Amino acid sequence: MITAIPMNNDHIASHFSKAEHFLFINDQGVEVSRHENPVLAAHCAGKKALLKLLLQHHAERVVVRNIGQKMLGKLLSHQLSVVQTDSGRRSAQELVSSETAGLFSLTEADQGRPSPNNNGCRHAERRCHSHSHGQGHGHGCGKRHGQGKQGLAMHRRGEHGGEKGHRCCHNHSC
Repeated sequence: MITAIPMNNDHIASHFSKAEHFLFINDQGVEVSRHENPVLAAHCAGKKALLKLLLQHHAERVVVRNIGQKMLGKLLSHQLSVVQTDSGRRSAQELVSSETAGLFSLTEADQGRPSPNNNGCRHAERRCHSHSHGQGHGHGCGKRHGQGKQGLAMHRRGEHGGEKGHRCCHNHSC
């Protein structure tokens, strides 16, 4: 059985989808392969690529410290066994053993952490799209500025919720 482990340096990552890379190990705890985390470069599309990576490398089991509900649900729906460790200092040999104390099976998506962004993927808000008024969003730069005069004024000034360096992708006046 191949086990996938999200890693930062030589320790299991605190959060599944924010790991630097994924380690694939066999039943004996021997490294089979190691791959960069596709989520770090592609966000929402990267999460799909991460699931694909796990399946391509025949992972049957995933070890996590923390994982979001949506990602946990996706792993479980693909019949991956997901176990949670209570420590980031375990060796690969400990993590492949189902008898290791402190490993808990996760069998329901709601056992994961709720997403801080309940609206799901927000990539649409970062993408440029057509100039639109009256909806309280979509003023060309893709950032949501709120409705009414205050939101429109924020748009004209290029204020985007405190994001430094963000400018509208359209140079226009509303």
